[in-house]
Amino acid sequence: MAGGGAFIKQGVIIGSGAVVGMGAVVTKDVEPYTIVAGNPAKEIRKRFDEETISALLKSQWWTWDDKIIKAKAKNVQSPYEFVRGF
Repeated sequence: MAGGGAFIKQGVIIGSGAVVGMGAVVTKDVEPYTIVAGNPAKEIRKRFDEETISALLKSQWWTWDDKIIKAKAKNVQSPYEFVRGF
């Protein structure tokens, strides 16, 4: 997800689940589930702990059918619970 007015240099890879802040100038690859902002963009923090990030990437949940996601995410309050549920 990229914030409004962000500039992402050609060839830069934004990892799955990463967040790019509004107006950021991204000149280097951004790791999955990392929040970056600024000019030049710098890592603010990871969205989740490494174990959760690894599990989310391994699951490739974004490729699942919507019905499967809805069924697995029912009554789930956090990504940690979601990861444990599959």
